[in-house]
Amino acid sequence: GCAAEIPILTGVTRDEGVFSTKIKRKGSTFEDTIQDVKRHLRVACYLMEGDLDVLRDIPEDVCEEIAKGLVADYQDLVRRYKAATDEVADQCVNLSLTKCEEIADEAYELSAKILGDHDFLLAHLMAAWTLGHHSDVRSYIFSNECVKGKRFVSHGDDQVFLFGAPSPRGDAPGAEEARNLSESIMEAWANFVKTGDPSTPSIGEWPVTKFPGRGDMKEKEIGVLPESPQDRMLHMNFEHGRTKLVSNGFEEFGIWYKHMLILERRLQAIGWEIKVRSTFREMGESILGQTSRY
Repeated sequence: GCAAEIPILTGVTRDEGVFSTKIKRKGSTFEDTIQDVKRHLRVACYLMEGDLDVLRDIPEDVCEEIAKGLVADYQDLVRRYKAATDEVADQCVNLSLTKCEEIADEAYELSAKILGDHDFLLAHLMAAWTLGHHSDVRSYIFSNECVKGKRFVSHGDDQVFLFGAPSPRGDAPGAEEARNLSESIMEAWANFVKTGDPSTPSIGEWPVTKFPGRGDMKEKEIGVLPESPQDRMLHMNFEHGRTKLVSNGFEEFGIWYKHMLILERRLQAIGWEIKVRSTFREMGESILGQTSRY
């Protein structure tokens, strides 16, 4: 309640999981991705009640099943994104696994996507959903792309753009694009501080983040792509040449919610009393409902 009626701005970078994954950028396989996800579940899963490493001793077959399921569903998400029309894909954050193919393989990008969503995107969405009950919350994702395909957009990379010191600098390739993107970000943030609304003439209207409710959708609509995601979980995407509102996090949230409920059931069936974290469950039931389907 301390933030009631206080405007809030919250966001993530596109490739947060570079911070989280432990596999090699080149030479890794999708089996390495599964093992990376499995390792992370054991040491840092905050979506279940208890300590961060509450899953450290769960049975190997259960952990393997959940990791494989997560990887398979993310691969399906990427496949459906690739099958979408250009118009629909433009309504989403970039979900391809070849964003930085010169420096990383698809297995690495997939691992970074899955673990980055767990460590950063889901926490950001839960905060936005919770605070949105009594405050105006606006969300963003920083995708950069001033030097396309050459570097990942890691945790905190947006900060230098906010303070007017973006990289690359000087006359280096991409420097002018970085300065322009930085100016858009500084203008939006300054307007937010002044008025509580980060909308500006250069980026357009930036609406309050809205989350779909159970009455707004049917079960078959949880997996949206390759159809249009419409206005689900809109974020302002700060990206060179594509700063605009995009859908971000709806399907990813659904994937994690599904598999954490499966994990809870699998563990309870063998006598483990580990439950899905209450905030995550409440948000999932509010948006998706019908937990029995899993």
